[in-house]
Amino acid sequence: MDIDGETTLVMQRPAAKGPSSWARRSWGAFVRGFWAFVDWSHREPRLGDHLPPIPERPARVTTLVCEGGIAERERGERLLLEVLRAPPEYLHALADVAHWAMQLQGRGLAALDGAIVYLAVARTRPDKNGEIPIRWIEQKLETLPSYRLTQALGRLEAEGAIELLPAREGDVGPRVYDELRGYFCRVRLRRPL
Repeated sequence: MDIDGETTLVMQRPAAKGPSSWARRSWGAFVRGFWAFVDWSHREPRLGDHLPPIPERPARVTTLVCEGGIAERERGERLLLEVLRAPPEYLHALADVAHWAMQLQGRGLAALDGAIVYLAVARTRPDKNGEIPIRWIEQKLETLPSYRLTQALGRLEAEGAIELLPAREGDVGPRVYDELRGYFCRVRLRRPL
């Protein structure tokens, strides 16, 4: 090369043979994974670490719905948002109810229905006679089918948690029928929750 009348020799170094592109990518993935692990292991856990995956938005309406016509995952997402709106005393109670629900998960639908109905009965203020009309419970549990409510009430009475009271003349609203004892319209809580 000639610069201002002087000749300068430029020597080019041959390209160094480095690791193959596969090895380079593998090493880069390992390093990124290592630093991601170090970052994750030294940070405080985030709320998102404990939440289920975000549900996919269906391209079309699916048939997997719960009793209220809302997809199960959508109902769960709504529940997460409602928890944020709850007053502090309900947040403390929610922790206990959530623990109770986790214990019930593996025991089947009948146990879960029984717990739902028991909670609804226990959290309904009785009338002046200490009785709760079944229609009040049915209104509170509007998404629970009536046959499951009837079965749960029967099981709760058999366990001694509630007492089903015979219908009186003039009683209106839903009734539970027993072949041996006739119709029942009201409930009395026998064992507090």
